[in-house]
Amino acid sequence: MKVALSSMGEGLDSPVALDFDRAPYFIIYKLEDESYEALINPAFGIPKGFGVQTAQTLISRGVNAVISDGFDPWVFQMFRFSGVELFRIKGTTVREAIERFKRGELKRWEPDTGAFWKAFFHLGGWYGGFPFFKSFFFGWEPPFDWKAVRIAQLEAMISALESQIAILRKELEDLKREG
Repeated sequence: MKVALSSMGEGLDSPVALDFDRAPYFIIYKLEDESYEALINPAFGIPKGFGVQTAQTLISRGVNAVISDGFDPWVFQMFRFSGVELFRIKGTTVREAIERFKRGELKRWEPDTGAFWKAFFHLGGWYGGFPFFKSFFFGWEPPFDWKAVRIAQLEAMISALESQIAILRKELEDLKREG
Protein backbone atom coordinates (compact mmCIF):
# COMPACT_ATOMS: atom_id res chain seq x y z
CA MET A 1 0.00 0.00 0.00
CA LYS A 2 1.25 3.48 -0.91
CA VAL A 3 0.45 6.45 1.30
CA ALA A 4 1.14 10.03 0.19
CA LEU A 5 1.64 12.77 2.76
CA SER A 6 1.79 16.49 2.07
CA SER A 7 5.11 17.67 3.42
CA MET A 8 7.11 20.83 3.98
CA GLY A 9 10.36 18.97 3.22
CA GLU A 10 11.94 15.88 1.70
CA GLY A 11 12.34 13.75 4.83
CA LEU A 12 10.23 11.85 7.34
CA ASP A 13 11.00 14.38 10.06
CA SER A 14 9.52 17.23 7.99
CA PRO A 15 6.24 18.75 9.18
CA VAL A 16 3.05 17.71 7.43
CA ALA A 17 2.11 20.62 5.13
CA LEU A 18 -0.93 22.61 6.18
CA ASP A 19 -2.56 22.60 2.75
CA PHE A 20 -2.66 19.72 0.26
CA ASP A 21 -2.82 22.04 -2.75
CA ARG A 22 0.11 24.22 -1.73
CA ALA A 23 2.43 21.58 -0.24
CA PRO A 24 5.95 21.92 -1.66
CA TYR A 25 6.60 18.16 -1.38
CA PHE A 26 4.83 14.84 -1.08
CA ILE A 27 6.30 11.85 0.67
CA ILE A 28 5.13 8.62 -0.97
CA TYR A 29 5.57 5.92 1.66
CA LYS A 30 5.32 2.19 0.88
CA LEU A 31 4.00 0.30 3.88
CA GLU A 32 5.22 -3.10 2.63
CA ASP A 33 8.94 -2.33 2.80
CA GLU A 34 8.84 0.97 4.72
CA SER A 35 10.60 2.79 1.89
CA TYR A 36 9.72 6.24 0.70
CA GLU A 37 10.40 8.78 -1.99
CA ALA A 38 10.13 12.55 -1.85
CA LEU A 39 8.26 14.08 -4.76
CA ILE A 40 8.36 17.78 -5.53
CA ASN A 41 4.76 18.92 -5.98
CA PRO A 42 4.50 19.28 -9.79
CA ALA A 43 1.81 21.93 -9.43
CA PHE A 44 3.55 23.98 -6.74
CA GLY A 45 3.38 27.65 -7.67
CA ILE A 46 0.97 27.47 -10.60
CA PRO A 47 -1.97 29.86 -10.24
CA LYS A 48 -4.96 27.67 -11.13
CA GLY A 49 -5.90 23.99 -11.19
CA PHE A 50 -3.01 23.00 -8.95
CA GLY A 51 -5.00 20.71 -6.65
CA VAL A 52 -6.42 18.64 -9.49
CA GLN A 53 -3.02 18.38 -11.18
CA THR A 54 -1.41 17.24 -7.93
CA ALA A 55 -4.18 14.67 -7.38
CA GLN A 56 -3.67 13.33 -10.92
CA THR A 57 0.05 12.92 -10.26
CA LEU A 58 -0.52 10.98 -7.04
CA ILE A 59 -3.23 8.80 -8.62
CA SER A 60 -0.93 7.97 -11.56
CA ARG A 61 1.74 6.87 -9.05
CA GLY A 62 -0.64 4.31 -7.55
CA VAL A 63 -1.27 6.00 -4.22
CA ASN A 64 -3.98 4.31 -2.10
CA ALA A 65 -4.30 6.91 0.66
CA VAL A 66 -3.42 10.57 1.20
CA ILE A 67 -2.74 12.25 4.55
CA SER A 68 -2.85 16.04 4.75
CA ASP A 69 -4.36 18.88 6.75
CA GLY A 70 -7.08 19.78 4.26
CA PHE A 71 -8.51 19.09 0.82
CA ASP A 72 -10.65 21.19 -1.48
CA PRO A 73 -13.88 19.75 -2.98
CA TRP A 74 -12.41 19.13 -6.44
CA VAL A 75 -9.51 17.16 -5.01
CA PHE A 76 -11.87 15.23 -2.74
CA GLN A 77 -14.03 14.22 -5.72
CA MET A 78 -11.03 13.18 -7.84
CA PHE A 79 -9.69 10.95 -5.11
CA ARG A 80 -13.14 9.59 -4.30
CA PHE A 81 -13.78 8.53 -7.92
CA SER A 82 -10.32 6.96 -8.04
CA GLY A 83 -10.78 4.96 -4.84
CA VAL A 84 -8.10 6.85 -2.88
CA GLU A 85 -8.87 7.32 0.81
CA LEU A 86 -8.24 10.67 2.49
CA PHE A 87 -7.09 11.21 6.06
CA ARG A 88 -6.73 14.53 7.83
CA ILE A 89 -4.04 15.34 10.37
CA LYS A 90 -2.38 18.52 11.59
CA GLY A 91 0.49 19.66 13.75
CA THR A 92 2.83 16.70 13.40
CA THR A 93 5.70 15.30 11.38
CA VAL A 94 5.44 12.96 8.43
CA ARG A 95 6.99 10.14 10.51
CA GLU A 96 4.43 10.55 13.33
CA ALA A 97 1.56 10.72 10.82
CA ILE A 98 2.72 7.43 9.26
CA GLU A 99 2.95 5.77 12.68
CA ARG A 100 -0.54 6.96 13.62
CA PHE A 101 -1.84 5.71 10.26
CA LYS A 102 -0.27 2.27 10.84
CA ARG A 103 -1.87 2.07 14.29
CA GLY A 104 -5.27 2.90 12.79
CA GLU A 105 -5.60 6.14 14.75
CA LEU A 106 -6.53 8.30 11.75
CA LYS A 107 -10.13 8.51 10.60
CA ARG A 108 -11.14 8.74 6.97
CA TRP A 109 -11.99 12.30 6.00
CA GLU A 110 -15.11 13.47 4.18
CA PRO A 111 -16.16 17.09 3.73
CA ASP A 112 -18.72 18.55 6.11
CA THR A 113 -21.73 19.39 3.99
CA GLY A 114 -24.03 19.85 6.98
CA ALA A 115 -23.32 23.57 7.32
CA PHE A 116 -24.29 24.20 3.69
CA TRP A 117 -27.62 22.36 3.96
CA LYS A 118 -28.43 23.95 7.32
CA ALA A 119 -27.97 27.43 5.82
CA PHE A 120 -29.79 26.36 2.65
CA PHE A 121 -32.98 25.26 4.41
CA HIS A 122 -32.83 27.98 7.07
CA LEU A 123 -32.81 30.63 4.34
CA GLY A 124 -35.68 29.09 2.37
CA GLY A 125 -34.18 26.62 -0.07
CA TRP A 126 -34.02 27.22 -3.81
CA TYR A 127 -37.05 29.52 -3.90
CA GLY A 128 -36.59 32.69 -1.91
CA GLY A 129 -33.54 31.39 -0.09
CA PHE A 130 -29.80 31.54 -0.41
CA PRO A 131 -29.35 30.35 -4.02
CA PHE A 132 -32.20 32.54 -5.31
CA PHE A 133 -30.92 35.55 -3.38
CA LYS A 134 -27.40 35.00 -4.68
CA SER A 135 -28.51 34.49 -8.29
CA PHE A 136 -30.69 37.58 -8.23
CA PHE A 137 -28.11 39.91 -6.69
CA PHE A 138 -24.71 38.37 -7.36
CA GLY A 139 -25.04 36.08 -10.38
CA TRP A 140 -24.66 32.90 -8.33
CA GLU A 141 -23.25 29.89 -10.13
CA PRO A 142 -23.00 26.26 -9.00
CA PRO A 143 -20.06 25.88 -6.59
CA PHE A 144 -18.34 23.20 -8.69
CA ASP A 145 -17.74 22.73 -12.39
CA TRP A 146 -18.55 19.00 -12.24
CA LYS A 147 -17.94 18.50 -15.95
CA ALA A 148 -14.37 19.84 -15.70
CA VAL A 149 -13.74 17.77 -12.58
CA ARG A 150 -15.05 14.61 -14.24
CA ILE A 151 -12.98 15.29 -17.37
CA ALA A 152 -9.86 15.65 -15.20
CA GLN A 153 -10.75 12.45 -13.33
CA LEU A 154 -11.24 10.48 -16.53
CA GLU A 155 -7.97 11.80 -17.96
CA ALA A 156 -6.14 10.76 -14.79
CA MET A 157 -7.70 7.28 -14.88
CA ILE A 158 -6.89 6.86 -18.59
CA SER A 159 -3.30 7.93 -17.94
CA ALA A 160 -2.98 5.42 -15.10
CA LEU A 161 -4.49 2.64 -17.23
CA GLU A 162 -2.19 3.47 -20.15
CA SER A 163 0.79 3.17 -17.81
CA GLN A 164 -0.46 -0.20 -16.57
CA ILE A 165 -1.04 -1.40 -20.15
CA ALA A 166 2.53 -0.41 -21.09
CA ILE A 167 3.87 -2.42 -18.14
CA LEU A 168 1.75 -5.44 -19.09
CA ARG A 169 2.84 -5.24 -22.75
CA LYS A 170 6.50 -5.14 -21.73
CA GLU A 171 6.04 -8.15 -19.46
CA LEU A 172 4.25 -10.03 -22.25
CA GLU A 173 7.03 -9.23 -24.74
CA ASP A 174 9.67 -10.35 -22.24
CA LEU A 175 7.86 -13.65 -21.68
CA LYS A 176 7.50 -14.26 -25.43
CA ARG A 177 11.20 -13.53 -25.96
CA GLU A 178 12.22 -15.99 -23.24
CA GLY A 179 10.26 -18.68 -25.03
